[in-house]
Amino acid sequence: MCLLLYAFHMCRSAAQVCQRWVTQQGCNLVVSSAREDYDRDDLDSTSFDLSAAEMASLSSLSVDHVHIA
Repeated sequence: MCLLLYAFHMCRSAAQVCQRWVTQQGCNLVVSSAREDYDRDDLDSTSFDLSAAEMASLSSLSVDHVHIA
């Protein structure tokens, strides 16, 4: 399943799903924005969890044939 479908299914943005994928792996994530609404969206990425199956599926996605996990 593609990233946008995951985001749509979870009523989240693709950015929020990516941010959650990063933080759920135990990695630190630093984001910056000059817009308060973007800051709220960034903070909201910690208000949900991805299932083990979703994490595995997202980890298997590739960009330009480069493995991203």
